[in-house]
Amino acid sequence: TGINAEYMGILDSSSITRMLGGERLIKDHFESASVMFCDVVEYTQKSVMLNNEEYVAQFLNEIFGIFDKIVANGVDVMKVKTIGDVYMAATGVPVPKSEHATQLVQVGLAMMAGARAYNSCVANNKSIDSLLYQQHGEMKSKIQASKKASNWRKQVVPLQLRIGINSGPLVGGIFSQLKGGYDLYGATVNKAQRLESTCHPMHIHLSNDTYKMMDSSSQDIASVRRATSLKGFNPEDTWEIDGSECTENNSSENERVGD
Repeated sequence: TGINAEYMGILDSSSITRMLGGERLIKDHFESASVMFCDVVEYTQKSVMLNNEEYVAQFLNEIFGIFDKIVANGVDVMKVKTIGDVYMAATGVPVPKSEHATQLVQVGLAMMAGARAYNSCVANNKSIDSLLYQQHGEMKSKIQASKKASNWRKQVVPLQLRIGINSGPLVGGIFSQLKGGYDLYGATVNKAQRLESTCHPMHIHLSNDTYKMMDSSSQDIASVRRATSLKGFNPEDTWEIDGSECTENNSSENERVGD
């Protein structure tokens, strides 16, 4: 059984092996995994401000290049897809692992650090190449050749992120034969999206389920948000980690009022 060449760059190795083995429908149930959604604060406004399709495309390429490098350097961290300015990743899939919640929180913190480093490079007129996944760094755009054109980055800083993470059961699989990738479905995924949309800038918004699965050192830097309202779900206590500075000095004793 052959695989469309378009699949080879977007599927994980285990899915490719299964498809080569003759599986036509790949569907997996995971009892426990963690899902992340990360988006750029005020992305629409920044795009309008740039008013240039090539600058906007380069901006997204650089942001996702930072995230791709972090995910690629992780162990068993899966990039699921991008949707506009939203980056979706997961741990505990397609290979289950017990420490998935803590690991994905660490990925989120690394993304926050990447955003801060991007801001610093732009402010100090330094190259951002070291922040990017190798393939992104090699994508030299015509607009980078001009020193004057590089000033567009100063219009999009400070780069700020919002991240939502949820943990629980979900379904993963490939349900499309045309440019389909391994995707994730279920209430766990939907809640992660709601957590991202209700997150404060430069924070990681965690469900209570994720918080309970995290190790103690990660729990110590989280602050509670009481009775948070998430569309489609009952109000519940959620947690946030401040990613705007070094989080080691934050205390879980500081409570934050929910939206």
